[in-house]
Amino acid sequence: MLGTYPNTYTFTKALCERLLLKRKGDVPVTILRPSIIGAAAKQPVPGWIDTISAAGALYFMAGLGILHEVQGNLNNVGDQIPVDYVSDAIIVAAAAFAGSKNINVIHSASSTKNPLKWSLAKKIVIPYFNENPSEKRVGKSHFTMFENPKVLKGVQVARRIPVHAFNGVAKVVRSPAMIKKAGLLKRVVERSESVAKSFSHFTANEWFFATDNASIMQQFCSPEEQKIFQLDITALEWENYLEYFCWGLKTFILKEKVEPPSEAKHMNLLEKQGEYLAEVQWALTKGQNFYPRPNAEMKSIILGSNRVQNAITKLVKERKDTKITEEDYFKRLQHQAENICEAMFAKYSMPVIRFMAWSMNKFLKTIYEKIVIDETSLEMFKTYDQKQSGPLVLLPTHRSYIDFLLVSYIFFSHGLKVPHMAAAEEFLSVRFLRRLLRASGAFFIKRKEIGSMELYKAILYEYVQKLLMDESWIEFFIEGSRSRAGKMLAPKFDILNIVADTYFDQKLPDVQFVPVTLNYEKVIEAESFPFELLGEAKLQESLRRVVKSAYLLRQNFGRIYIEFNEPISLKTYTEKYGANRGKTNAIKPDTQEMRKCFPIFDVN
Repeated sequence: MLGTYPNTYTFTKALCERLLLKRKGDVPVTILRPSIIGAAAKQPVPGWIDTISAAGALYFMAGLGILHEVQGNLNNVGDQIPVDYVSDAIIVAAAAFAGSKNINVIHSASSTKNPLKWSLAKKIVIPYFNENPSEKRVGKSHFTMFENPKVLKGVQVARRIPVHAFNGVAKVVRSPAMIKKAGLLKRVVERSESVAKSFSHFTANEWFFATDNASIMQQFCSPEEQKIFQLDITALEWENYLEYFCWGLKTFILKEKVEPPSEAKHMNLLEKQGEYLAEVQWALTKGQNFYPRPNAEMKSIILGSNRVQNAITKLVKERKDTKITEEDYFKRLQHQAENICEAMFAKYSMPVIRFMAWSMNKFLKTIYEKIVIDETSLEMFKTYDQKQSGPLVLLPTHRSYIDFLLVSYIFFSHGLKVPHMAAAEEFLSVRFLRRLLRASGAFFIKRKEIGSMELYKAILYEYVQKLLMDESWIEFFIEGSRSRAGKMLAPKFDILNIVADTYFDQKLPDVQFVPVTLNYEKVIEAESFPFELLGEAKLQESLRRVVKSAYLLRQNFGRIYIEFNEPISLKTYTEKYGANRGKTNAIKPDTQEMRKCFPIFDVN
């Protein structure tokens, strides 16, 4: 009775069309033929699905580890269309062809304009269900297609043999548990072969449907209506759609709780390292090896710089104590400058950085559920050309003491260069901690005024500039200190000014500022913030306080959400807003005018 039709569904659809053609009379008729209907792309929500059918059945059975093989060709196009595309097409078709006396046939399909191959579906669906296994799965998801039906039959028979053998053993030993399991395995195999047979017609063949009338409907809609009704299949990204399709099957069919792909794509860093040995290997192999200038050489260069020597000379001339000679006072300032360098400079060490990364991994896994980050935002840094684009300057929001270590941890995890970090001098009071932080790339700056502030600023200025010129990446908090209220604090411009001057003095080809957003569900210091806001003194850092903080390891602080935003080029900014904007023949920038366009404080 069905003839060449593969099932009753396609047969009855064809039968209905013939009856309409025969009996329509003067009634306008528009026939809309969808291809393989799948989950929603957008409406009511991405991935929405309320029944298992068509491709959804294929993905569902494969995802649960029930269906492993089917007749077909992975390179064939499997014409699929989201259900909301079909519903929108029905609405628009009714209006677009309402006055037509012809019989209009519209294909709601994707094969000619945005074809989807079964190979891509396999690439997305199988890993998704293996990474997000269902509670109801019967085995690991794997799937393949066989063009030759005889080969497929052989594979199915081979799969059947152990099931029948197990069933026989179960009957012999008369074990209720074994008999129940044997019955389950038998039903799984039978269901798998049934689905493979019913779907083989659509995987072993491919069709390409003309969509000219669908294009007419797009033209019929106004620009505003085109935004409302989804008719342009070329705008659909199949990878994203298929991930949501799988999410919809788990959420709406299996009723299992799973994060939507929009958040799942923001990778959880804490799930990447695995068990102990894997963590050790991770710490030994990740991170980009970087070996800055030795500290002794850096100190010699900084102390011998014109800026520092001029600051010392000026302080000697302006000294108030006339009892001490200029030579002795010069030596005292020189010694003071050396002490400032010792207290300020980082002692960047890759072995210590690897140890700190391993330790941070342990610590973060203990107190946080997830560190959610969009990996794609970090991809740009893996191929970053510093010689052409200048150094990266990371500007995170500041909510917690672990902020600067967190950014370093993320960069290390992705095989990137760990930046030098500007840290507050409070950490200098904890001896073992300051050594670890200094070796991890931290350099320490003072917030309070000191006697020889001019000398201190000169050393800081030269040090930061030298780090940038030596291809180090730098991280500092533009807010200066932590925000207790959760709002952004007024910016502090000292280090920002130094970075900008390095470019304005043409010591760098450019500088890329990278804003970083750090959001915590709960910050570690949350308990002390209300008291600090009420005016109580902030607790000073000490070894005793660090030891007392061990109780934090028993708490759960939820999740951290991190966003790395598009870098802001200082060169582009100044060309757009500076003195040379619009001057295509300008050879050298007017750095003094550019400084006026960069409204920050001078530290000279």
